[in-house]
Amino acid sequence: MQNLIGRRTQLSHLLSTLTLITLFCFSAGPMCVAGRSQNALDQRTTTIIKRTILSDAPVVLITIDIAGDSILDNEVIAYSAMACQEKVSTVEARADLFKHLAITFKNTSDKPIVAMRVSLIINHPSSTLPQEITLAPSRPVPVILNREMKATESLGPKEEITYSVHPSTLARFEKEFGGVPARTIEVRLRLVQFDYDTGWDGYSDTLFRRDMNNPRRWNAAGPLTKRMLEEYLGK
Repeated sequence: MQNLIGRRTQLSHLLSTLTLITLFCFSAGPMCVAGRSQNALDQRTTTIIKRTILSDAPVVLITIDIAGDSILDNEVIAYSAMACQEKVSTVEARADLFKHLAITFKNTSDKPIVAMRVSLIINHPSSTLPQEITLAPSRPVPVILNREMKATESLGPKEEITYSVHPSTLARFEKEFGGVPARTIEVRLRLVQFDYDTGWDGYSDTLFRRDMNNPRRWNAAGPLTKRMLEEYLGK
């Protein structure tokens, strides 16, 4: 009988302890469940926007606007080498940043551009891995041009084009991000095509030529130079 009473007493203490732990977790919120609270994420005050600048590039980023205000005046150099720089801007963290983001490029070469793809690499608290999205152009310049496709509009020398987040992507972000701002956003200029068979990667500064045996494949031809462009495209 005494053993039974002792076991009941121990069980009573155990239940009391479990009740206190449960109450603590519910009062503490998501911190007990996920190791970090949603409130902590919501209190993030800044977002970092990054971009890479290459010397003698045929396409140049001339402005990044958020709700009509340029952020380039607030940039600082994060990394610098002989032929490139990485610059970063720290901006106010806002849930509607992607809705008001506009990035403008200029064709600084003397060749028309028949296709160009600009993307964002987004690091967000809701995802363990960065995600990449392709931006929408303000003019019907395609993101890629294959031979079976009909050319639409090209970006002529000295002309400008603005890229923004497509409305369908904005709707997806509203569901995925739940109003929580991104940690970092990196602007990347991807494949820039000067004709069907010649392209340039604005992130790695590499000139590419289409593989004649496999039209879906691009082969690296080396760093972009004016001589190489003239060789492939003609003067």
